[in-house]
This record gives sequence, C-alpha cells and structure tokens, in this order.
Amino acid sequence: MNKEQSLALYRQGREAWNVWAAQQINAIDEFGAPRNWDETATADFAGCDFKEDANFSGFKFPGLAKFNQANFSGSAVFEDVSFCRDAMFYSVKFDGAAKFANSTFDAAARFEGATFVGVARFVGATFTGAARFNGATFKTSARFSNTTFVGAVRFEGTNFFGDAWFTPAIFESFSDFRNVRFRHVAD
Repeated sequence: MNKEQSLALYRQGREAWNVWAAQQINAIDEFGAPRNWDETATADFAGCDFKEDANFSGFKFPGLAKFNQANFSGSAVFEDVSFCRDAMFYSVKFDGAAKFANSTFDAAARFEGATFVGVARFVGATFTGAARFNGATFKTSARFSNTTFVGAVRFEGTNFFGDAWFTPAIFESFSDFRNVRFRHVAD
C-alpha cells in the first residue's frame, strides 16, 4: 500500500487492519506470493507526522513496515504487534513514550538513528532477525527487560542518557555495544 492507503486503513482501526493483513498472508500459497504481493502487503508510514497519540497495539504487519523518518509527537504504542517482514524505524523521532512491549519482529528491525525522547519500552519483545539500534539516542529510560534477541543485535554508537535496563534480556547471537555511551544506570 502507498502512504495514503496505509493511513486510511490505520484510521479504520485494528480490526479492519488485521482483516487486510490476514488477506495478505492468505494470498501466499505453496508456490509463494503473487507477483505484486510485496507492494500490496507493504505498510508505508515513512515521513508521516503523527501529531496525536498513535496506537498500533495488536496490529499485524504482513509485509514491509516503513516508518522511517516519521515523527510521533505523542505516545507511539506498538504493544503486542507482529512484524512479519522488515520493520523500518530508522531516523524516527519519538517525542512521547515509545511502547513496543511483547511485540515480535520476525525479520530485520531497523532503528538506526532513531531518537527516543520519552520512555522506550521493549519489555518482552522478541527480535528473531537482526536488530539495529546503531546511532540511536535514548533521552530518558530504555527498557529491554525480558527481551529476546535471536539474531544479531547492534547498538554501536548509541547514547543512553537515562537508565538502560537489559536484565534479564537474552542475547542468542552476536551483540555489538561498541562506542555506546551510558550516562546513567545500565543494568
């Protein structure tokens, strides 16, 4: 879907969104996805400016989820979300709380250069594919407690200005914390 279609479907709410997502998933058969599946299963919110709280709780993203360079002025709630393909959040600005608790990322999750002004909560999230937070900035607390990183995770060059909680996170593969700055409590 293009940006306008993605926004229109989002405004219809979780139930309508997940009906669309199920249709996209059901379009894949034993021979693979239809020719234009990548285009129709993509959710494009790149560059969008969410001036109010944005609630994506319980949404399922069957294809590429593009939020790169979006701005969230209020809270951004992505709790219990399923990202089936790549989730692109690079250079996103979260002014309010960013809540990704209990969400699953089945492919790459890219948060490079993202700015988290409010609390960032990834508690109980599962990253199956590669997770990249390189160059991200966490201005207040960042919570990764009970988070599972199955694939490689990179925090290279990330700045944590508030508390950073990782206990008890699980790292099953390569993790990169080179040049990370913890300016407060890290656990």
